This record gives sequence, C-alpha cells and structure tokens, in this order.
Amino acid sequence: MNGSFIQKKEINKILLACVLIFLAILPLIVKSPYVLHLVIVSLIWGVCAASWDLVFGYMGIFHFAQTAFLGVGAYASGLTCMYLSISPWWGILWSGIIAGMLSTALSLPTLRLKETYMTLVSLGFVFALFYIASSWTSFTKGENGLWGIPPLYDEVSKVRFYYTAFAFFIISMALLFGIVKSRYGLALIAIKGSEDSAKSLGVEVTKVKIIIFLISAILTGIAGWFYAHYILLVTPEILRMESMISVMAMTVIGGTGSLAGPVLGAFLITFLLEYFRIVGEYRFIIYAAALFFIMMLRPKGIYGGIQNLIERMEER
Repeated sequence: MNGSFIQKKEINKILLACVLIFLAILPLIVKSPYVLHLVIVSLIWGVCAASWDLVFGYMGIFHFAQTAFLGVGAYASGLTCMYLSISPWWGILWSGIIAGMLSTALSLPTLRLKETYMTLVSLGFVFALFYIASSWTSFTKGENGLWGIPPLYDEVSKVRFYYTAFAFFIISMALLFGIVKSRYGLALIAIKGSEDSAKSLGVEVTKVKIIIFLISAILTGIAGWFYAHYILLVTPEILRMESMISVMAMTVIGGTGSLAGPVLGAFLITFLLEYFRIVGEYRFIIYAAALFFIMMLRPKGIYGGIQNLIERMEER
C-alpha cells in the first residue's frame, strides 16, 4: 500500500513537471495571439479559483466574495494609476493591500460565527460593491468602466504578458501548496472536519480562518491588478454574481480540495466558453448542462477522475 502511495506521488510529480514545462515553452510553440490570450486569462482565473478552493475546499467555508476581491484589486490599481499617474507596477501593492483590508473587515465579524453568516454577509458585500462601482460615476466611471488604464508593457506582443502571468501563477500556486503542506494545512483539515475537535487539538480556529481568508483575498486582489493592466478596462461586470458562479464552477468541475483541480477547471471553462461563443447565449445552457453531468458522474471533479484513472493503472 505504501509503495502504491509513493508511486502515485511520483506520477503526480511527473505530470506536474510536464504541465509546467509545457506552459513554460508554450509561446515558443504557439504563435497565435488569440490562443496565448486565452491561456493568460485561464492562468488568472486559475489563481482566483485555487485561492477560493483554499477557503472552501480545504477549510469548508463557503462565501461569494472571491470575485469581489478580484474586482477590488483591479479597480484599486486602475484608479491609483490613472488619478495619481504612477507606474502600474505599484498596483501590485495597492491591490493586495486593499483586497486584504476588505477581507479582514469581512472576516473579523463573521468567521467567529456560523458559516451561514459568512455566506449571507459576503453576498451583501458583493452587491454593495457592485452598486458603488455602478453608481459612483464621478470616480469609477459607472457602467462605462475605467478606460485608459496604463498597460504593464507598451509593446503589442503578448509574450511578455504571458510570462508575467505565468510567473505570478507559479508563485501563487507555490504559496498555496506550501500552505496546504504546512501545519496550517493540517489545521484546515481539522477545522473542516469539526471546529470543536480542532479546538481540542489546540488549533486557534478563528486566527487560522482569518489568516487563510486574508491570503486568499490578497492573491485574488493581485490577480485583479494583472487583469486591469492586461485587459485595460475594468467595469462593474467583474463584480456580478455571474463571475462568482464561474469561479465556483471552475472549482467544482476541476475538483475541490485539490488546488490543481480548480486550475484545470479554469482552463476547461475558459476555452469551452470561447469555443461555444459561435452559438451565442446558448453556450451558457451547454455550460450548465456540462456542469450538471460532471457533478453527477464525477462528484470529485475531473482531477479526481484523473487520480482514479492513475490508481486503476497501478492496480493493473
């Protein structure tokens, strides 16, 4: 049994190395700016979904605020660069700080209570931010969105944007995996199983919740920074519930509690939605049907299915 576990672990490492090498050399193979754009967007959504999975999949706390932190990070960097005429690279700092401050303001009064309160408060939090972004036209430009956001690079080529997104993705995923493999990871598993049992084992439940929620928000806020200076347009649409539903779908389809699963789901959904754009609004019906069937056939998601396939191969 131990030998099988070690072999499975080695196979996972080999698969991970192959994926990272492929992503690292992708711009050398694929010259299409359109395909590179889809991969860049997938990497950003992958960080967002994996960060949400850290809170939901590992700690068992459900909330709707993930894309709100993405939007806040995008607006924070876009607004400061436009109004203060500073370098967009400083936006990393503002995006992370603002998203972290809002996550702390949201988590401090709610994470001490039952999970239902976090769900309801985060839902109200998202609607409040959407209303502010839509109505404060003198500052956020309302429904028209922020135009004229300075790009990270002046050149038209997407290669530098790609490697910047890839570097941010690697750093973020390394941090998330490091947390999961650390004593905090054990604390998360204990909290998800039973908070009372976790407390009896000496886990500072509230402290761990706030720290993990803060890290998840900061990473997502920085993802919003890149989004703003890559797309060069931020509108209140990013704060709509549709964006949060997409993140939830990426996580569930890919596989919760795995970190790699949400990234796989982000790539799958980004490319599928783009591919089915030819059928117009019907693509969301196809999207919903695919989500339903995957949840029915593979409750652990696509990543869970891949792991089961590896186990069967080992048995044979």
